[in-house]
Amino acid sequence: MKVASTLTGALLLMPWLATFTVAETQRFDTDLIAEKLDLYFRDYLEPMDLVMATVALSIQGKEIFNYQMGLALEGIEANNQTQYRIGSITKTFTATMIFQLIDQGLLTLDTLLADFYPEMPNADLITIQQLLQHQSGLKSLTDLDTYWDYFLAEQTKDQHLDRLAGDEFLPEFSPGNRTQYSNTNYVLLGYIVEDVSGLTYAEYLDQNIAVPLNLTRTAVFRNASAEENIAISFLEPRWTVDTNQTHWTVPGGAGSLMGTSSDLIAFYRGLFHTNEDGDSLLLSATSLSKMTNFTAEEGMGMGVFYLPLFGWEGIAHNGGIDHFSSLAVYFPAQDVTFAYISNGAVEAEGIDPLASIFSIVMDPDSFELPIDSDAAATTNPTSSTDSNIDTPDVTDDDDATTVVPTDAPTEEDFTSGIPGKSSGFVLGVVAWAVLFFFSW
Repeated sequence: MKVASTLTGALLLMPWLATFTVAETQRFDTDLIAEKLDLYFRDYLEPMDLVMATVALSIQGKEIFNYQMGLALEGIEANNQTQYRIGSITKTFTATMIFQLIDQGLLTLDTLLADFYPEMPNADLITIQQLLQHQSGLKSLTDLDTYWDYFLAEQTKDQHLDRLAGDEFLPEFSPGNRTQYSNTNYVLLGYIVEDVSGLTYAEYLDQNIAVPLNLTRTAVFRNASAEENIAISFLEPRWTVDTNQTHWTVPGGAGSLMGTSSDLIAFYRGLFHTNEDGDSLLLSATSLSKMTNFTAEEGMGMGVFYLPLFGWEGIAHNGGIDHFSSLAVYFPAQDVTFAYISNGAVEAEGIDPLASIFSIVMDPDSFELPIDSDAAATTNPTSSTDSNIDTPDVTDDDDATTVVPTDAPTEEDFTSGIPGKSSGFVLGVVAWAVLFFFSW
């Protein structure tokens, strides 16, 4: 079946998309794409036992591929209902909540932090917009050594606020002077959602996002459970259970959600796919335009960032917590949505799932399995964990403003637009998404 993809009002919301040429109709052979993706995962990647994950892809709102590899818990295979921690993709949900409150006239982007928490450093200078766009100057709580003293234990709101108002959290720069990723911003924004709405974060999520979009498996995370089909994460040596499970009250609005890959693509498309007036199912055209007003140097929006891939331009966020890693991205011009969540991965040279996935989507006729999976499985895997990188270094690459290439993309095509990409890039989705490992 071939599906025609037409340009939507989303292009009018994002000037960074309006600067390049896209064909008025993009056609996808969805049957062939699904067939090639299944071949890649089932016959090539899964036999190598390098990653445990769930992957979903939709084109024009139709989910054409959903796949799970590996375990949910020790001895229990994952399925399409298994819930995984999504880490910092939670920030997209929190930003959506804030913009919904703005659409209702209950907040503005100029509202000051001091209106809620005057005890915070620079509270009389920091705006909601600066919190959303990581320009507050507030230090990230995950950057401090003391974080490891309490991340497993339940934290009350007062405990968190007292800590964030302490001397350890003296501002690193004046509000608005630069962009620097900080989890503290979104912990505070999650609290502000509760203060303004009168609901708990979980209640607001359910009533204003999950129910409207029918996200049946998206919720504030709980500990791994076979009965509830909630996954745990695994680490080296393969596959050792990660017994450290961050308590949800610690990341809050910055990283406390769990879900499925299907729910993530439904959320991202429901949020960013627009009608003729530029509104989406969740936000007004005005709010969407502001949310995707990316900073020139960092590509940072509000709850999302700019992600160029092979000439396509996406709205994305990634995440990592407790050896879970994740990525969600929506491509407005093509109306393609992709989500990936992993609960365990190792690196192997030459294995690059993200490049392969988009090679298939863009040119399924030309895609062939890179090498024999048995040969690839003989590589020496090493741990893919990196707990020191917290901020996406997003650059605006010239190649990102070209028409979708007709040939299958090479690794060089792929890596030129990836945040934090190094020449040793391996296991594409996993290695890139773990930029936020242990830091949501």
